[in-house]
Amino acid sequence: MQFTPIASASCTTAARHALLLVVILLTGAFATAQEDKPKQQPQPKTDAAQADQPAESKPDAPANDSARSFTVTVDDDEMQEVMDYELFSVPPWDFAPYKVLIWIASDQPEHHTPAFTGQVKTLLQRDYNSIWDMTVETAPPAVNSLANRSMDLITYDAITASDPVLAVRNSLEYSIRIKNLATADEHLKKIQTTETLLNLIKSQARQAPTETDSEAATDSEAETPAKPTADSATKSDSEATGAGDIAEDTADNAQAGEDAPPKLSDPELLANLISKTDGSLKDALKLSEIWVQEGTEALIVPRGQAIGFAPEGSKSNKAKIIELPISGLVKAQAESFDKIFVVHIDNSTSLGSELSVVEIETLMRTNSETYTRPVSNPAILPYVINYALTDAFSPLVRLDEVGRKKAQGIVRAAGLITDPNSAAHVPAGSLLQPLLRRNGRDGKPLQVGRVDWAFLMVKDIEGARAELELIDGMAGGPLSSRPSMRVTKWGRLVKPSQDTTTLRLHAKKRPDKPLIGYELHQRSLGEDKTFSLVGRTDWNGNLVIGKDVDPVRVLYVKNGGAILAKLPLAPGLTQVEVADLAGDDMRLQAEAYVRGLQNQIIDLVAIRKLLDIRIRKRVKDRDVKEARAILTSLFAQQTRKSIAAALELKLQEFINAINKQRNGNRSAIASQKRKVELLFKSARTNLDKNLSDLILQDLQILVTEAEAGRFPPAEDK
Repeated sequence: MQFTPIASASCTTAARHALLLVVILLTGAFATAQEDKPKQQPQPKTDAAQADQPAESKPDAPANDSARSFTVTVDDDEMQEVMDYELFSVPPWDFAPYKVLIWIASDQPEHHTPAFTGQVKTLLQRDYNSIWDMTVETAPPAVNSLANRSMDLITYDAITASDPVLAVRNSLEYSIRIKNLATADEHLKKIQTTETLLNLIKSQARQAPTETDSEAATDSEAETPAKPTADSATKSDSEATGAGDIAEDTADNAQAGEDAPPKLSDPELLANLISKTDGSLKDALKLSEIWVQEGTEALIVPRGQAIGFAPEGSKSNKAKIIELPISGLVKAQAESFDKIFVVHIDNSTSLGSELSVVEIETLMRTNSETYTRPVSNPAILPYVINYALTDAFSPLVRLDEVGRKKAQGIVRAAGLITDPNSAAHVPAGSLLQPLLRRNGRDGKPLQVGRVDWAFLMVKDIEGARAELELIDGMAGGPLSSRPSMRVTKWGRLVKPSQDTTTLRLHAKKRPDKPLIGYELHQRSLGEDKTFSLVGRTDWNGNLVIGKDVDPVRVLYVKNGGAILAKLPLAPGLTQVEVADLAGDDMRLQAEAYVRGLQNQIIDLVAIRKLLDIRIRKRVKDRDVKEARAILTSLFAQQTRKSIAAALELKLQEFINAINKQRNGNRSAIASQKRKVELLFKSARTNLDKNLSDLILQDLQILVTEAEAGRFPPAEDK
């Protein structure tokens, strides 16, 4: 029997079973009422006889086809699932223990024995027995090999990369019809793979259950309520509404159901696909070459190779991945747990051993940084594993209500905590990292992972309920979306494993173009909300951010006088954080030009004021010739009209340069144009306000009158 983590159980399944239970109860009540009603045997009558029949004895005839009756069919096993488990046996979130899998990876055989894993589990149960439903095992060979190479390589995609899958070319005309194993068997004509992979699939193929096995399974399920499988967490909308369990009893549908061919089981479908598979290849690298060839329909390859057929962000050569019903898959084992801890024991260090732990959230497909601890004595290794797991374990908070600034959530397993110092406790003042999963209709994630540049500050804890403050870099981000049964929102406790984080800025979709010399300012979280300069990016766009008083630092990226982005950052949580920002060089050039123009206007105003004083002084002293010479030099300076014409010409040059940018999208280009136009608009306003040509006209009249002998009257002393 396969058990599914309660954390991954979708609300869709609960809604489906709740609706089914309501339908069952209503159907039972209707059937009871029909049994109590006296039965009448209708007699065939002619139309005339029916017309003479009393109204109360006439049979009720439906006014249209939509009023026809329907039959509700309920499967006994599903009824048992509804009654015994789904609605009554699933513990609530705050009383559900974490389902934890601990994999021990090492190159030493003594660490792969049941005695060692049993010793580790016995020790862990002393501290985690109430909040963890744990399993301690030796890591699968693929995961063990990956951990021995580097623990930094441990991710959800990496540990599942070795699982064989069916990769179907997305460019096929009929690829849109291929959604599962049955449709793949219906449309695919030829599949290619290597001899090694084909033999592996044949050896791990699940056998179809015999009649004896089916009876035994039925008896076992009757005794123990069956928990929903991993697929039940992501049912489609039709299944969520219970439409799959309500069958219309029309004659056409009944006849169509009788004539439909029987559905093949997964082992039978897999056997059909194997019969279509050519496993003559010896080199797995040849599969990548065959994939791009015309005529290739599908390949059986490792999951990691199938994902790598198409570059990131590219739709060409993209593969549609179909799961294979075989045993020994790492993905199937991983999805039966909430958390996976990969514990690696490294004996190659000169000062004894070193222990490394990485935590993986299976539903959200995210992983923590690597937590390390030295092991000075092999005898205390199980105790060091206990301490390292405590370092890596991050409690979860389910986000129920998320607004623009505030949120509320429920702490996982809060009702099972017996010690205030428990590792599952989420204290007030701590920081949470938001995690989001949005499923499609087929249950596969459309968006999964952490929410970038967003954090949740725990303001208050009352029992299992947490009051949170949202600190995000994007107003109205994905966390503020409306609730949906396809969307799961969690908060993961932040536990920085380092002292600093390197922040790198580069142009949008251009990692090779770093943003050099950009300023980063920090805004305090207190009431004063003051800004302080943190530093400037170096030649590679990097800036090292250290820890501060607050667990999160709200950083603002400035280039010139404009704020480009708001980047909340938790120093020490990750080694490197990368922000790709829209190019701002053209706006910065426009800002530099406008600032230079403003300084030019200030200088021109000062020069005019100085020459105005000199001209009036010469006229007063009746030195008309010198006054005319100074006036001529004043007219040689720029005027408001000439500056305004140059301003319009320069604005058009910037607009044309922005339109020629190749790497910017339409919204980015429109944003740059709007910012540049605002800068030039402010420059024109400043020009009209501070620079007027009326002073030139007044001085021209003054000098001309003086040349004609008409001097202004002397001022009284």
